[in-house]
Amino acid sequence: MVMYGKITIILALAAVVIVAGCAQKSTGDVHAGYPGATITDFSPIAPSIKAGTPINFYLTAQNFGYADATNANVILFNCGAVNTGASSGKTAPYKCNDELFEKDFTLQKPDASFGLPGESREADITLDTGKTAFPQGRTTQTFSARITYDYSTSGTRDVFFTTFDNWREKGGSVAVPPLNYHTDQAPLSLVINVPDAPIILNTDEQEFTVGVSIRNTGGGFTQNKELNEIQLCYDTTFVAVADKGDFDNPSGDCLKIPKGSQNAKLIGLDNQYKDVDARFKTVKGAIAVQDTTTFTAKVSYTYSLDTSTTVNIQNS
Repeated sequence: MVMYGKITIILALAAVVIVAGCAQKSTGDVHAGYPGATITDFSPIAPSIKAGTPINFYLTAQNFGYADATNANVILFNCGAVNTGASSGKTAPYKCNDELFEKDFTLQKPDASFGLPGESREADITLDTGKTAFPQGRTTQTFSARITYDYSTSGTRDVFFTTFDNWREKGGSVAVPPLNYHTDQAPLSLVINVPDAPIILNTDEQEFTVGVSIRNTGGGFTQNKELNEIQLCYDTTFVAVADKGDFDNPSGDCLKIPKGSQNAKLIGLDNQYKDVDARFKTVKGAIAVQDTTTFTAKVSYTYSLDTSTTVNIQNS
């Protein structure tokens, strides 16, 4: 029997302000501690049951992040002898390790401008038990739920240029305007690495390196330890690619690393990471005195996050 009646708990959204360089950027509302999609509630209706009676769970998944979570679904695993039942998310009988919902779905991000929380999805789950599947006495059974979804992290960073003549005329010191950078908090964090000091143009085409550092900080894992795409975009008015480095050939105003490339593979187990970079050069004559340009990076991936709950099963 599928059970209902448990009230959805809407968690408060906490405002986060990221300090970026000499400027501040308000990044909006996020769920404290995890700015992505997550399972906010996975719990049994009754924490203790008798063997032979069904176990009823309630599950809620919600998006607290800065991007829509697409192609999302949830599976149950670690079910042991308790394997079959029903889910309110689909009409067919449910088996553990199958998806809880009939079709993949999208969880839209919160709308800070209207004070709206991120979209959520709920399911009531029933798993059948049998007396012969459990030993006499009390058994503590742990059940796990895994949400998997497509997501992205993006960020920007400014770079400051000055001509050698301008730098020399000012006595070897130039006033640098506020340089902004930010990345939206997400399961995979992203940092754009550029020269912190002003880039002094000693030649018409001054070269410099831009790197992208990606770290798994969400407590979950990416599918197959792989990214779907890494993208690094730039303003062709000011800069051009000198050496594509770890990226594929330029396409328009972006360098990309596609899924399947060795450079899209994450390194490590618990603390997965990836560092990639490319060389750029200034466009001849584009910077007459001094100016700034912005680099934008985006990483797309499929992310999974687990949560668990326990049920006491009494067999007498």
